[in-house]
Amino acid sequence: MPLLETLGGALFGAVLQMLFDKLDSHQVLDYFRGRKLDEKLLKNLRRKLVSINAVVDDAELKQFRNPYVKAWLDEVRDVLLDTEDLLDEIDYEFSKTQSQLQYQTSSNKVRILESKLKELLDDLESLLNQKDDLGLKNVGGVGSELGNKVLMKRNESSSLVAEEVIYGRDEDKQIILDWLTSDNGNHNHLSIHSVVGMGGMGKTTLAQHVYNDPMIEANFSIKAW
Repeated sequence: MPLLETLGGALFGAVLQMLFDKLDSHQVLDYFRGRKLDEKLLKNLRRKLVSINAVVDDAELKQFRNPYVKAWLDEVRDVLLDTEDLLDEIDYEFSKTQSQLQYQTSSNKVRILESKLKELLDDLESLLNQKDDLGLKNVGGVGSELGNKVLMKRNESSSLVAEEVIYGRDEDKQIILDWLTSDNGNHNHLSIHSVVGMGGMGKTTLAQHVYNDPMIEANFSIKAW
């Protein structure tokens, strides 16, 4: 199962790094050279992924306040999944040529793979053209990174809800509420529910909303943050 699908889109940075590694693999490069495909397509793909990587942290922070940014991230996730699938397909075709000396990828298959790559490049270009309209910035600089850490630290220090509205986390919130308030008969056992993900994904905001939900107030007489 693709890594990004497994993680639900939580670790864009890790997935992008994985794609960079695949792009640099000898399997992909040798396949392109062996089929005399244009290596500039791979270089172009890398450049666009780098550009996506530059703004994805900012998008992850803003998605909870802006549903259009969340929709943009969902599209990015889909394109990254397609990119992973394509690179895996190229790797598979290369492995077949290595294990079967007589095996040769058909010219039709080569054209299909090349066409898929060009479609991915168009999709990435379309997404990058939207980043300015969405107000997405490169937050990779030292100053902005420090500012984000200070802001997150300040929000983490209190159980008060920092964001009145959270987008795309209603289902996650309900799952946690159901787990906390369910009567499973294990009252004498300590249970822990972890909320994990990279910085800026809204873990603290989600926990704040759960902590202050009326269901929790009704089921627990004592709470601690």
